[in-house]
Amino acid sequence: MQLYNDDSARLHCLDPKTGTDIWTADRDKGTAWSTPVIWNNNGTAEVVTAGQASVIAYGLTDGKERWRLGGLDTSFACSIVADAEGIYFGTSSPGSKAPAYAIARGHLGDLTLPKGQTATAAVLWSKNKSGAGMPSPVVVGDLLYFFGDKAVCYDKRTGVEKYRKRMPGGTTAVGCPLVIGSRIYVVNERGNTVVLEAGPEFKILGEFSVGSDNEVFWATPAVAGNSLLIRSSDAIYCIR
Repeated sequence: MQLYNDDSARLHCLDPKTGTDIWTADRDKGTAWSTPVIWNNNGTAEVVTAGQASVIAYGLTDGKERWRLGGLDTSFACSIVADAEGIYFGTSSPGSKAPAYAIARGHLGDLTLPKGQTATAAVLWSKNKSGAGMPSPVVVGDLLYFFGDKAVCYDKRTGVEKYRKRMPGGTTAVGCPLVIGSRIYVVNERGNTVVLEAGPEFKILGEFSVGSDNEVFWATPAVAGNSLLIRSSDAIYCIR
């Protein structure tokens, strides 16, 4: 359970049956809204957290710090994403450099980039003016996607930008994108859903809208069976 705020920043591992603390990990205080990710790093289970100015991985069984990447000039509203090859994240806030990073598996210790460098053996690539604000990124195959008022696609291994396109609908997305097979569903603040084909080219497969002008859509859509559920400030919509 992650409790990161301006008074303290603490990660708790609790026994689900009793609520007893198994271990607790403290870090520099600062508010963050991201969700921790469980990652298998070369055979060792880690819980990776994104907070003020850094991303830190702890051993899942003992809570000991295994690696960290610092030097970030902002905290996190969005979560990080992981696959078998690495950890990927981007974040942004007013006045920040909006960094994006890809971290390779198999590395320990302080992975913070030396001044002036954008990559190391541990950091596959990094960029500024690339991180999203609130929607968490998604990885589909070899590609990494960020969404906001734009859709941005990178090669996850090299950081090569495949495209950067403004999303239709006129407003930004706040909820996280939803991946179903080879399709990516993105709902913007006004309830306009854009369906993209996962791939290195920006291809819109369809669009539809729900709600009224008075509603705000900040929630991440969900799937139940053959139903797509979209929640606004005032209602929940079921699309089949």
